[in-house]
Amino acid sequence: MNNWQKVFYHEQLHKVELVKLILENHELKPVIINRRDSSYNNFGYYEIHVSPDHVLQAIKIIKDDIDFK
Repeated sequence: MNNWQKVFYHEQLHKVELVKLILENHELKPVIINRRDSSYNNFGYYEIHVSPDHVLQAIKIIKDDIDFK
């Protein structure tokens, strides 16, 4: 997992969980990385990483299928 790449990040966990669920529905295996400050939990964000083989597919899915408006 050392070479997995970030395809999405956001400060709100529920949005990251939604993106992860959509990527899982497309048979990708995304993981969430918590980059939030553990002391205050006010700073930082959550990241979604996928394997290098799935980066382009994940980015396309996020761009085409997800709209938080």
